[in-house]
Amino acid sequence: MPLQAPVPGAAPEAVVIEHLMKLQASPATEPCRGWEDTVRRARLSIKQLLEDNPSLRPTVAAVVARLVPDVREIVAAGLDRHGETPRVKLEELRYDANSVTGRFLPPME
Repeated sequence: MPLQAPVPGAAPEAVVIEHLMKLQASPATEPCRGWEDTVRRARLSIKQLLEDNPSLRPTVAAVVARLVPDVREIVAAGLDRHGETPRVKLEELRYDANSVTGRFLPPME
């Protein structure tokens, strides 16, 4: 089960994964800074939740692994809806607990 987010229906792990994927795959340049800010805010939520509930820490890797395929579909649909061709194959993007909770941000191009 994903960690509970301050915003109903939005697991912060899913938010991080979605925006990391967008940063890596979207050809759009304008929203990138906002996506980075969203990643940082969601990571703060995850950090606070794990500090309040340390017993959840061991579950993060499994939650991330379970969320990636669904988030990949969401990102693919969004890129398609905007008429964007991904810069990289979404299927090749991999995330683990550290990339979701740590400091990883793809380089800006």
